[in-house]
Amino acid sequence: LTTCVISGTFAKYVTSKGSSDTARVAAWGVDIVFEGKMDEVYELNTTTLEDTAHVAYSGTNQIIAPGTSGTFLAVELSGTPEVASKVTYESNFDISSNWLAGNGTYYCPLVVTVTGNNDDDAEVETYDIYGMAYATAEEFEAAVNAQIALCTKEYDALTVLSGVDADNIVVSWAWYYEPYHSTQTNANDTWLGDQAAKGHNITVSLQLDVTVTQID
Repeated sequence: LTTCVISGTFAKYVTSKGSSDTARVAAWGVDIVFEGKMDEVYELNTTTLEDTAHVAYSGTNQIIAPGTSGTFLAVELSGTPEVASKVTYESNFDISSNWLAGNGTYYCPLVVTVTGNNDDDAEVETYDIYGMAYATAEEFEAAVNAQIALCTKEYDALTVLSGVDADNIVVSWAWYYEPYHSTQTNANDTWLGDQAAKGHNITVSLQLDVTVTQID
């Protein structure tokens, strides 16, 4: 009887595979810049007088008068976020309660212009909101706020925000020297100026909040 012991490794099937993955944080890098002042442009809207309006300006007092116009705020966005984003505009347009005609009724001949995009196409459009088209100051304020809010938009990842004209909106104002509409009268414009001379505070202001948020 003979016994043999064989040592060693028998052949076998072997399959192996390695894998690795690396991720980084998606870039955000969004910046918002506001520009504009109430007293930016003082030009008369008439061909009968010089192009430069004769309006006094002193210190920190920003003033408006017939024949003047300017920019409340201009918004410029920049950045190329690698995630989908939503740009939201919320505003508080406010005129004081002293915008009144001589008979004590509401009178505000200002024209507020919103330049931006309020629909799904890429066209930038201009919308004029005339104060005297509304019966009350509250209605005028609501109309301006609603028009600004319509510029809220959502964008896909990798959208170059600085190239999106729809979101680089501008909100401007004008008080025309010549009546913008028959509802604007020299008598009522003069009444406002006289009330200001008597110390009545007749003001207009705009607070604009711009928020860029990542969306799902």
